[in-house]
Amino acid sequence: MAALELRKLRKKLRQIETLEHLPRELVPSEIAKVAQKHELRRLVEEWLSQTQTVEEKPKEETVETNGESRAASFSPPDPDIQPSPPPAAASKRKKHKTPSAAQRAAPDETPTSARRLTDPYPLQNSRFLVHSLEGHSDLVTCVLVHDAYIISGSWDTSVRVWDVPSRAEVRTLCGHTGGVTCMVMVDLDGTKLVASDLLPLGEHFVCSGSSDCSIKVWSLNRVQPLLSIYTFSAVSAITHVPDTKLLISGSDGGKIDVWDLETQENLRSERAHDERVSALQFHSGLLYSGSSDGSLKVWRVVPSSGALSLQHSCDPLVQSLRGLYSLCATADQLYLATQGSCIKAVHWKQDRLTRLSNHNSSSGFVDALAVTPDDLLITTGFNIDQGHGYLNSKCGSV
Repeated sequence: MAALELRKLRKKLRQIETLEHLPRELVPSEIAKVAQKHELRRLVEEWLSQTQTVEEKPKEETVETNGESRAASFSPPDPDIQPSPPPAAASKRKKHKTPSAAQRAAPDETPTSARRLTDPYPLQNSRFLVHSLEGHSDLVTCVLVHDAYIISGSWDTSVRVWDVPSRAEVRTLCGHTGGVTCMVMVDLDGTKLVASDLLPLGEHFVCSGSSDCSIKVWSLNRVQPLLSIYTFSAVSAITHVPDTKLLISGSDGGKIDVWDLETQENLRSERAHDERVSALQFHSGLLYSGSSDGSLKVWRVVPSSGALSLQHSCDPLVQSLRGLYSLCATADQLYLATQGSCIKAVHWKQDRLTRLSNHNSSSGFVDALAVTPDDLLITTGFNIDQGHGYLNSKCGSV
């Protein structure tokens, strides 16, 4: 009964989270649903406390001893007490000589601090110093880090540049008329692009995609956009092919478009997915595209013409990847966030999927992830019951 009620309450909270992230004004009926959020979380807390009380009651088990039955009471283990290792683990320990009777009788003079076990997960319950960068008036949808700057895009239509050491907003880039949905850093130094006033060489550029059907290219040194590309449909994802002038965008309608930054021409338009293209990444010569419909595809891009050729489609995994929201590629596999409680690791050549835990319970979900240059996998977490988010990190090779 408790599990059923919790499932219903969590489903309602998940619906409310979806409503709060819609890029539009809510209608009165939706506003009424969102207003129930705090009451729903209070009910979840009550059900969880009742469930915990029931689980903490000692369990009775009948044990037979010499033909007689007796009731034995078992309590749940203390979480602060380190459990004994299993026999397999214990057998690997180094064997010691059996202590003498005198040694066994001697009091333990080891200081208490020295007897404490070293915490194998020192960051598990650590608190980090967090600074709030205030400036956006709506949901922040995307963030980039470049040198000592943080660049953020928001539904408030702006791109803002922040200086990390001073935590100050140093520039506000305005030009979009719709919410900013995605961004990518572009370095054109390795290309054969002819230097011009629009795209001067030696600079890093930020390309932003928006629901206003445009891509804008910005210099971190200027306030106005350097150029603007009309995309004919809302932009939902964007990436850049390194050492080329090719920019690739995904749309709400499932199309992938290849653009020439020098001429702003559309070189290729491919109907790649049935629903919104939610993720794009170029890695090691291949383009990976993911959609909210669960489809995951691998493409090869011809740099000279922008032509796309499909290399693989992970059709057997479509049902398992529905809700795909974010992806990042490594040398041997892809990590996907599908707004479920687990991270999905996919070996796309074999269509093999592995689930990696990202939450202590099934009430949370993952909606973004990234792999750092030193192979650290960073993933977001959101606790639906309590309504707060957090970050998890693990070795990317796991």
